[in-house]
Amino acid sequence: MSEHRRPEIRFTDAERGRCRWCGETIAHETGPKKGQTNRRRRWHPACLEIYDASDPREARSRVRKRDRTVCAACRLDTNALRREVRGRGR
Repeated sequence: MSEHRRPEIRFTDAERGRCRWCGETIAHETGPKKGQTNRRRRWHPACLEIYDASDPREARSRVRKRDRTVCAACRLDTNALRREVRGRGR
């Protein structure tokens, strides 16, 4: 499975309330059940962030958001270039 772009999920058969990425227990953060296992959740927020970043579409989106469509190497405004090539209506 090394030819896949996304990393393999390590704990696919993890029981409810355990993170599918790191395998640790997910606890309720607030409310009357604070500290108890949250059986509705499957991912820690930090683990989900790491896994989502490996998706090519999400990675492109994050780079666009970070660079604001301006190339760091040549300072070309790629959004303006895209509008020029595709036309303003698209």
